[in-house]
Amino acid sequence: MAAVALGVGSLLVGSSIGSSVFSSIGFGKRSKAEEEAEQLAALIARERTRVSAARSRRQSARTLAWQRGMVGRSGVSLEGSQIDLLTENAKELEMTAIYIERFGELEAEAAEARADSIEEAARIGKVLGVLQGVTNAGSIAYSMFGTPGGAGSGVTTDPRPEQTPAQRANSNSLYRNRIQR
Repeated sequence: MAAVALGVGSLLVGSSIGSSVFSSIGFGKRSKAEEEAEQLAALIARERTRVSAARSRRQSARTLAWQRGMVGRSGVSLEGSQIDLLTENAKELEMTAIYIERFGELEAEAAEARADSIEEAARIGKVLGVLQGVTNAGSIAYSMFGTPGGAGSGVTTDPRPEQTPAQRANSNSLYRNRIQR
């Protein structure tokens, strides 16, 4: 009979650890996919930033060329306020391209940070899954073999003799007297 109980207990303990390990592996695969998706999002953000910044610079070059052409067509020389206006426009257009690059890089860094945190959470989840399996296995084993009265041991859960109400009242009053001193 004890061999059967031992076999059933071992089976329960093993299945508890196994299910926790398998669930942590599943969690790890799902989080790995999420991590790769965030890394891909970072890569896409960087590429989109490069394309947008290049498009902005090309558009800026066309705008500046059009402005120079208009000034040249008007017959005004490129001196004084005209050259200052073209220079200021060129600076503003380049700043627009720089802003596109900076904000795109920030977006990519945020996606990479999310990927890193997903990876860290997956590692912690795997460890916690294994620990949960060991805890469950310990609980099962303890409930089957470790508690008094468990698995047909014939031991009662409270080995002290039953007290009468008068004995309990007396021991409670002695306890209260000790606390008050």
